[in-house]
Amino acid sequence: MLLNVNQVMTVLNCGKSTAYNSIKLLNNELKKDGYLTIHGRVPAEYLANRYKLDEEEVKKLLADIEE
Repeated sequence: MLLNVNQVMTVLNCGKSTAYNSIKLLNNELKKDGYLTIHGRVPAEYLANRYKLDEEEVKKLLADIEE
């Protein structure tokens, strides 16, 4: 699942500029590893792994937002 800036803001509990910077940083890392990326989106699994977050907790947070 790809996360947008608003979802990243919720997961990381940060502001919009910090979320955009995090997305840019993570996408640059993915590009170096040969992956294709989408501007302004980041894979949820990769974000969780890099920030040492529990993937299930991230999914729960995102489910709470959608309700």
